[in-house]
Amino acid sequence: MITTTQSSDTRIQNDVLNELACDSVVDATEVGVQVHGGIVTLTGFISSYPKKLAAVEAAHRVRGVLDVVNQLRVRIPSNWERSGARCAEVRRAGAR
Repeated sequence: MITTTQSSDTRIQNDVLNELACDSVVDATEVGVQVHGGIVTLTGFISSYPKKLAAVEAAHRVRGVLDVVNQLRVRIPSNWERSGARCAEVRRAGAR
């Protein structure tokens, strides 16, 4: 038997997933959504800090969400990473 809380949590989870899918900033495939007692937990690796913030805001927009636990981690794409040598080079160039 499904309790009212479980049914409500399932509805909230589906609504949050739909809200994430409709948000133009967020890539919904990067975000996992769990709900317990109206508390939404977002998990996964996301490709930018603005996307992380947008995902949290999207979850807060959903009716019935009491709070959002943000466990999203930003994983910078490897082609954006700078090596220690590259950072030192940029700092030296700026000091001139």
